Amino acid sequence: MSTDLTGVSGSHPLKPQRSLPGTPVSVTHCPIDLRTSMEEKYKEIAEELFTRSMAETEMRSAPYEFPEESPIEQLEERRHRLERQISQDIKLVKEKSVENDSVVIKEKEVHIEEFQRVSISGEEKCGVPFTDLVDAAKCVVKALFIREKYINYSLQNFCKTTAHALQDLGLKILDMRMYDCSGDPR
Repeated sequence: MSTDLTGVSGSHPLKPQRSLPGTPVSVTHCPIDLRTSMEEKYKEIAEELFTRSMAETEMRSAPYEFPEESPIEQLEERRHRLERQISQDIKLVKEKSVENDSVVIKEKEVHIEEFQRVSISGEEKCGVPFTDLVDAAKCVVKALFIREKYINYSLQNFCKTTAHALQDLGLKILDMRMYDCSGDPR
């Protein structure tokens, strides 16, 4: 075999070609450039995914919208504007007060805040009948005695201040057997 291989026509030498396994090598065989075809496929897939994601993000919107400024910011801004205006007014008043002493009295009147005044009189000042308050206080004292009992059962220390207050009431520890759920008095 000679090193120069010539084709059918004999004038053009054949060059060795590399091909994929299983594909025959021929003179007319044009190898497919897989890189360019795959790159085009990747580009198509990427563009499709990008358009889908853009469409999905446009469809998704928050069920709420934040206003440009929140009401708290608006209130604070108003308060700051009023404070600045008042401080400027006070400066002007002070400048004029040198000439007029009566303006100083008006300045003091400006700072007085007016509140709605309510007069409460009579026995039921808090709006709750006195008998209800007494009943509630008795229930609280009973609850404290129960708490003291169960804290002692669990070998813990009861609050000293509360224990002294209960002793100052002059009451004995109630017979707590009636509160036991077991049914047998000890």
